[in-house]
Amino acid sequence: MSTLTVTHNGESVTVLTTVKISSLESFFNVSKVFGLKLNNGLSIDLRDNDLDRTLLTDKEATLLFNRPSPLAFLYLIKSYYQRIETINFDSIHWITNSLYNPQEKSAEFKGISVKTQDYNDKIISLIVIVNRNGQYTILALPRNDVPLLYYFQNNNNTENLKVISGMAHPLHLAHGNVSTDGKIGLLQSNWRINAINSAYMDNNNKKIFGSRIGGFFTYRWDSNYGVDSLGNLCSAECCGCGITDTVYEPMTSGKKSFGVRQAHDNNSLPGGGQITDEVHIYGL
Repeated sequence: MSTLTVTHNGESVTVLTTVKISSLESFFNVSKVFGLKLNNGLSIDLRDNDLDRTLLTDKEATLLFNRPSPLAFLYLIKSYYQRIETINFDSIHWITNSLYNPQEKSAEFKGISVKTQDYNDKIISLIVIVNRNGQYTILALPRNDVPLLYYFQNNNNTENLKVISGMAHPLHLAHGNVSTDGKIGLLQSNWRINAINSAYMDNNNKKIFGSRIGGFFTYRWDSNYGVDSLGNLCSAECCGCGITDTVYEPMTSGKKSFGVRQAHDNNSLPGGGQITDEVHIYGL
């Protein structure tokens, strides 16, 4: 018999290549599965009646969930005055019902920013964050009855996010494989909404170090840099989506749509401590 091994959230099962979606959902106690991502990088849609199941033989795979709705593609925004800005932490696009290129919903990475109406009003329970290399993380939101916009209109309060699948820490998604360097510490909770150090916040939110969706790590400095609104440890090194640093001068690269920020424009992290890149955010 032809079989494959499917893994989700650290749990594995060996199944026949004729496996049905309902069987996978039942075993892993999940919903909205549509296919598999094979260890050779191929994505398989199990809903396809004409699928050549021999492609699955002796493969290892992870679950793919229903094609999500595009919420935001984060890169650079060119304003009417041709001034370049990023969708960093203090961008109005996180906290208002604005739109930006809402008609652009292609999964192709085009080097443009997008914010759709679904970001403002689609009720979701999961977000999927994908980088240009096809790496991703699927995160469970704290609630299943509000749109993503809600969390950023909530006085910058931190919310912990649960990793369902994919990259366990935002540094892995924004930077790559850094686990081989023993000096790098990944602060818990790994993924957070409004991952900002409350020690530096003032009444006007002018002193900010952190990200809208992301977390903190340690390399050049330790974790003795205050906490967020939930009491999670923070540091002077952050990563993720919507980054702003208005605390630690100099700040040449203190605002990013997606990437890595070490304070003081420090660049000691192997592979780069001032990374700026493109990312897509989807909702389910």
